[in-house]
Amino acid sequence: MTVDPCPAKGPILAATDLSARSDRALRRAALLARGGGRDLLVLHVLDAEWPASLAGAHEAEAWRLLARQLEGLPEFVGLPCRPAMERGLPEAAILRAAEAERAACLVLGEHRRGGLRDLFAGTTVERVIRAAARPVLMVHQPPSGPYRRVLVATDFSAPAARAPEAAAALGLFDGAALLLAHALEPPRLLGLGDAGLAERAGAVLEESVREEAMRGLAAAAAALPAGAGSRIVFGAPAEALAALAREWRAELIVLGTRGAGVLRQALIGSVAAEILARPPCDVLAVPPA
Repeated sequence: MTVDPCPAKGPILAATDLSARSDRALRRAALLARGGGRDLLVLHVLDAEWPASLAGAHEAEAWRLLARQLEGLPEFVGLPCRPAMERGLPEAAILRAAEAERAACLVLGEHRRGGLRDLFAGTTVERVIRAAARPVLMVHQPPSGPYRRVLVATDFSAPAARAPEAAAALGLFDGAALLLAHALEPPRLLGLGDAGLAERAGAVLEESVREEAMRGLAAAAAALPAGAGSRIVFGAPAEALAALAREWRAELIVLGTRGAGVLRQALIGSVAAEILARPPCDVLAVPPA
């Protein structure tokens, strides 16, 4: 069964670990819900390993801390919000809730790595992105209002084309300056012994690749709102896109993840993975259809 990655009326699901670093994700989720007229579900996942004798007290304290966290955030004033608790592994509980609610988007804060599980399997947000059938917004910066500068990364693939559609459906393009970017690694020529010949052949090939990329960029830009800019950057894609995001002062990067099914759970695409590991700003990761 194909899952609609951005249901028209689906709620925003924000996850919190009740720490202060979750505040920025909750604040962004509240802005997203208010701007799109969507319901907001705030989820905390309880540790399933607490002994039964302490589980009740642990849950009661978690509810108290969650209420205090939500009351302290100005973006929640006057906004209907439904808090929820689940028990289990964080990524599994978040994904279950997202499917049960048919969430339009999952909003999580950037998690610091800790322990062997994060080293080998990634952080909670990375594990959620690998398996999610819905867009995931990883919040890196404290929000100061709707996004004003959005960088849309494309490699001209079908998943990359789907990413801006999901972002637009969530209202993330509303009132924002948009820049479409494609990262181009200069082609390498091997096996040409003559240095001059290799240089000339490399220049011809590079120009051909550039022209093809410009055609692809023009076609992709046609699907964006009028006024969107476009840019080709050169170098290793993740590094080049991150550098462009910093130079252009982007507040959000929109990108598609790669792969499907079991493959996607192991691989979300090297460019997406590298940007998520060292984000220059917030990142919306959109899965393939």
